[in-house]
Amino acid sequence: MNNMQKLKKLISSIDYNEIKKCLSADRLRPYEDMAKLTPYLDIALYNAIQLQSSLLFLPLQYLEICLRNKINDSLFEFYTKRQKKINLPGSPKEWYLWMPTNAQTIHNIHIAKNETKGTANDIISHLHFGIWKHILNERTNNRDPLFFWNGVVHNIFPNTTYKKEQIIQQISNITIIRNRLFHYEPIWKPQEKILSIENALHEIEQKYLLIYDFISWMSTALKIYMNQYTATFRLHAKNIKYLHVDLEKEFRRNPKLSFLLRKQN
Repeated sequence: MNNMQKLKKLISSIDYNEIKKCLSADRLRPYEDMAKLTPYLDIALYNAIQLQSSLLFLPLQYLEICLRNKINDSLFEFYTKRQKKINLPGSPKEWYLWMPTNAQTIHNIHIAKNETKGTANDIISHLHFGIWKHILNERTNNRDPLFFWNGVVHNIFPNTTYKKEQIIQQISNITIIRNRLFHYEPIWKPQEKILSIENALHEIEQKYLLIYDFISWMSTALKIYMNQYTATFRLHAKNIKYLHVDLEKEFRRNPKLSFLLRKQN
């Protein structure tokens, strides 16, 4: 049984109107527009594009874990060396307890501390992604004895010459992508472009490349490791384009299949 035969069998046995009610008409409307009235392609596109979007989860995981570990390790190393010149307010390993000055950052760190066993590794792993840009933005006065940026930036981001403001802005951009993705909001809607499958996939790829590039700023090895994943990501996008073309051709060619689809309305 080929894929189209499986699709026919599936369509004839499922109440798609019930699925549409579960997902809601508002959520499916952009997919209906992209489907160009091809019956039930909207749900197929919803599934395919959400799956394509979900392929950002793994790169985001690599990015987030790598970023927090590099910041933590670099600050620990920096303040370990620094304590030979000045009296630190606390242990270099627990820099997060005394280095930050921003009230919201301090509050979030205390929440993480209260939610864990209290070990340094546990606390670091429980800090949410958005807090790291604020941590990097601490101690901005280079006359401050605890000023750290110049001493850690090349360890955290060895492969970029971007300035601090640009790096923090990219973290903000990635935070928006991450939050939308984790709350099941579309990350593919094109800005000032015609709504189409091609543009939707292009938007997802641009966000993927943003994440990929940020990873490359931190680690050449991780960037190389991600190359194979990039190939898989693009192959899946190509399959989505073929899904649209193949379904549209089949619906127009096969009156029996069209009858099955209309029967669901």
